[in-house]
Parts: sequence; structure tokens; C-alpha cells
Amino acid sequence: KKDGSRINTVGADYEGILVKNSDGIDLRAGCHDIVIDGVTGFCEDDCVALTCLRGKLEKEFLSKDADYAIRNVTVRNVRADSLCSLVRLLAQDGCKMSGIVVDDVEDVGDGKTYQTGYARYGVRLGDAYLYGRRQAAAGEVTDITIRNVRSRAWECAVLLAGVANNVVIENVTALPECPKAVEDLRLFAE
Repeated sequence: KKDGSRINTVGADYEGILVKNSDGIDLRAGCHDIVIDGVTGFCEDDCVALTCLRGKLEKEFLSKDADYAIRNVTVRNVRADSLCSLVRLLAQDGCKMSGIVVDDVEDVGDGKTYQTGYARYGVRLGDAYLYGRRQAAAGEVTDITIRNVRSRAWECAVLLAGVANNVVIENVTALPECPKAVEDLRLFAE
């Protein structure tokens, strides 16, 4: 508040929310050769997001000839809680994503913090929704490894959606609060 006092930004009925969309770490188009390690805490959106889009923000900071790809990124040792996903991987609008490793992700939600009490997804690759002009096409999202995920998410521990090829999923545990370990909704292009 303007008087310097703090408002609890999380409530069962969203009373007092200051910011409803706030990723913890968000790598945007053009990021490569990065290791993200040791993420903890709570985020009101995604804790770690790799969002490879050609939106207004990207157009302001990258030239139209820039390499928009996100590649060679490792996300590991995540102990967090969120409203959306602990780790989010999204590429649309012809942007490419490859060489991504997500390893050792644990949902530490206590079931009391907000709304449903847990994140919606542990790790979310792709999306059924359109954030840009088009979904990823065959060959644009490749070589993704997701392993060692333990989640209490209310939808599923790992969601695969859209088009993604050469995806390796290993050692995913749906904790008792989570209805399923992996949901594969990918569209396989010819």
C-alpha cells in the first residue's frame, strides 16, 4: 500500500491481490546456454517460464532478424509453489525451442495457500491455447527432457500439449493430491 504496509497477496478469494500475473523467472525469445538452479518460493503465475513468442515485448527488444530460439537451457533443483506451473515451456509463432532439460522439480505447496491449494501443473510443455498467431509446428519444439518431478498439482504433474518432438519423460511422481502423473495431449504432425 502507499502507506508502506504490506497486503497479503494470496487469499482463498483473491481479496487483496496486488499482482495476479507474476512469473518468478521468465526467459524470453533469444535466450540460450543458461542454467537455472535452486529456485524456491511462491509465484502467482509460473515459477520458471521459458516463453518463446514473437509478441510486442520481443519486437521492442529484438530486431526482426534476431534468433528468437530458446536453446540449451537447464532448469534444476526447483522447490516451489505457484498458482499455475512450477516450470513452463512454451513456444509459438514459429519460434524454436530445443535442448531443454528440466530436472528435479518438487511441488512444496501446503494445500492451504490459495484457491485450490496447489499449482495447476508441475511442469507444462506446450499449450492448447493460442498466445500468438499460431502454435508450434513440427520441428520447432525438440529435444526436451523432463525428469525427477514430484508434484501435488491439481491437474497433473506433467502436461504435454501442442506439438513437441523428441521428448523424454522420466521419473514423474504424482503425490497423493495430484490425480495423474503425465497427461499427453500433444498433436503429432506428419
